[in-house]
Amino acid sequence: ERIDFLKTATESIEDVVAKKEIETILHEKITEFKKSLTDRELEIFNIRIYSDNPVTLQEIGDLYDISRERVRQVEKNIIKKMKAYFKRELPDFNVYTNHFD
Repeated sequence: ERIDFLKTATESIEDVVAKKEIETILHEKITEFKKSLTDRELEIFNIRIYSDNPVTLQEIGDLYDISRERVRQVEKNIIKKMKAYFKRELPDFNVYTNHFD
């Protein structure tokens, strides 16, 4: 994948490469995490949590014939699972990303 070297005027090459490596690791870990989800959780993750244009709780509720509140509970559980997964799989992640703020 292409690295935008125009950004290097304000960022070092090392920072650009490090960010790209972090993006790659995150993408791989998210792909692995998604394998642990049920079909419904995966759908909610994809269309609500991981989407650039998340659908509403109501739309998901209508899709699965469940309440918005139940969708919110499932969403909260997915996020809790994801936090635990990342804490376990990438325990030092905050160390690598703190200087990129």
